[in-house]
Amino acid sequence: MKRAFTLIELVVVVAILAVLSSLATAKLRSLELEAEAGSCRYNMRRIATAQSLYHASHPYGYYAGSLADLDQFLEDASALHCPSGGTYILSPNRLLVVCTFSDPLVHGSITEGGACSWQ
Repeated sequence: MKRAFTLIELVVVVAILAVLSSLATAKLRSLELEAEAGSCRYNMRRIATAQSLYHASHPYGYYAGSLADLDQFLEDASALHCPSGGTYILSPNRLLVVCTFSDPLVHGSITEGGACSWQ
């Protein structure tokens, strides 16, 4: 006589697999959000560095008001965007780079002296 799995055993195994896959999916999404925030912060550091170069090369001490102004210091600066969907805001009066992604505290900002809000 052959021994086979019962319906109850199969349902239990499927339920366990469903729970495990939901846990894995949640963890992967969390890792994806962390990676996007890290990439955004890297972009903001690059923009802040280009802003400092722009400021040093202009006699009146202004900063760039848009990403397009930074193209000579940062290749394709105008094409930079937040991987989460935000955009970058620059201030022509002071060193300020902010990501507009839902909550600015999530991705942070860079202000005078290169201070990063996420550190």
